Parts: sequence; C-alpha cells; structure tokens
Amino acid sequence: MTIRIVSFGYGHSPAPTADLVFDLRALLRNPFHNPELKHRTGLDQQVYDHVMTTPGAERLAFNAVATARGLAEDTGADVTIAWGCTGGRHRSVGLARASYELLRDVGDEATIEHRDVDQDLLPAGVHNRPRHPGSESIRYTADAMAAASDGGDFISEQRARIAALQARPDRLTGQDARWLLDRLAWADWHLEELRDRIDDAGSTMSTSYVSSALDYTRWSRGTPRGPVIANACFPGPR
Repeated sequence: MTIRIVSFGYGHSPAPTADLVFDLRALLRNPFHNPELKHRTGLDQQVYDHVMTTPGAERLAFNAVATARGLAEDTGADVTIAWGCTGGRHRSVGLARASYELLRDVGDEATIEHRDVDQDLLPAGVHNRPRHPGSESIRYTADAMAAASDGGDFISEQRARIAALQARPDRLTGQDARWLLDRLAWADWHLEELRDRIDDAGSTMSTSYVSSALDYTRWSRGTPRGPVIANACFPGPR
C-alpha cells in the first residue's frame, strides 16, 4: 500500500482527485504576504519553517497522516492526500513535505508531487481568504473597488454612504445590499491582513501593547478544533 501526497493551488485549477483533500487557505498564515518569503516556495527551508510554526500546522499534518494510514490499513488500498492553498507554492507544499516526512519516518511507502510549485505567483487579490461558498466574487469586487479608489476620498465617501443607508434601512435596494456586502468583505479581508501582520511581527516585539494585540488576534480567530483521533504508531507533533 502506498500513500500518495499532492500539493496544489486552487488558483490554478481544481483540486486533484484524492481521498483526503485539505483546504489551507483559511487555516494557516500565508507566506505570500511576507516580502522575504513571497518569491520562495515551501521547498525552501525558511518558508517551510514559517508554515510549520503556524499554530495548528503540525497537528494538522499529524492527523492527516494518521487518518490516511488508518484508511490504507482498513481498506488495503492506496490512499491519496491532497494539500491545497491559493497558489500551490507555500502552505500546501509545506504540509505535503511534513506529511511525507512523517510517513517515511515510520517506514511507510509514500510518494510526493508538487503540482503547482513552479507556477508563477498569482495576483494579490486572489490571496484573500474564502470563508464560505460564493464569497470569492464579492471579495474580488471589493478589492477592485478599493484598488481603483483614492485612499482618503474613498474612505470618506464610503462612510457617507453607510450613514445615508443607516438613515433609511427600510428602503434598501438590491444594489444597496450588494454594495454593503462588498464593504463587509473588504473590511473582513483587511482585518485578516492586519491579523497576519501582527502574528508575523509578534516574534520580534515584546511590549505589553503588542502582547495584548497578539492575544486578541488569536482569540478573535475562534477556538481551534480539537485533534482528530486516529490509530497511529508514531510520535506526535514535536
């Protein structure tokens, strides 16, 4: 029995056929937003370390491998794990590497393929974090509106329009509702970007203010899910 591991990017083409598919776009911080790592890939140790020190990354790799090993043992068939991120160059490559190493450490047969690691970087707009089906089109529209507007004037006009809509909530049109959804998506994306930057900067700052910001950042992401319980005969995350 062989466990096949594939990394890929949703921004290039759909997920490959696999028994276990993991979407990392909303789970792990994105090295794309770090200028020092952006043009590297998960094959570079610096990027790999950045990905795998993200809270939850090691646990996720461990549980995915444990589940795949259990499936292979129960069914007697080969199992494929697919790790996906936006561009297929950073997070998915890192988790694919980690899961492959876990399997090789216990002597299991495994193969690894990085489908999109050599693809060009995708535009910044497609690196937004999808939260639920259908949100992508709203996010892209919001980004386009923000990019095409002058910063100060744009914010003033936005606040003025929101105030006008608050004054007549019973007369909202479909166009008003779509605009509000665009603004909400725009604000949510920028909040996530701020959280990422605070997370990345936290290791080099130690003031009490930054410490409280880090605590808020982690708390505001929600409570992490517990581990998947599976039968595995190898050490847990280091």
